[in-house]
Amino acid sequence: MRLTATVSMPGLDLKIKYLLEGARAGLKFGVSEAGLLFETAAKQNVPVDTGNLRDHIHTEQVIDEPLRQELLVTPVVESSNQYGFDPAYARRIELGFVGADSLGRAFHQAPQPYMRPAFEEHKEAARETIVRNVKEEVVNASVTRR
Repeated sequence: MRLTATVSMPGLDLKIKYLLEGARAGLKFGVSEAGLLFETAAKQNVPVDTGNLRDHIHTEQVIDEPLRQELLVTPVVESSNQYGFDPAYARRIELGFVGADSLGRAFHQAPQPYMRPAFEEHKEAARETIVRNVKEEVVNASVTRR
């Protein structure tokens, strides 16, 4: 004896597709907005002498996949030495430095963290921003694509 049941819901596949597209868009928007929170805070936290370090803090897209978005907020650019910026300086400000550098100059520099505090202060707001964006885009997709 065999029992077969078929459920047919016209348009369900399309509705699910729109909801998934909304979630993906919300994730991308949310992560971008969250990255901006960290970037802005880091720029406000960084000690400023010439402004060179502050001006190099930026956000880079690391992973751009439909279900995974990853940004990096950093003062270091791969080609940054072309612009007269030393990435070691950024680390030295954030973490401090004791000893001689590669040029033989002696340093006893206390840390002046600017990246870590930006992350710690805004990680919950960033999470909420991402969740809010995903929810908003899913709701928009469900309302506009009926």
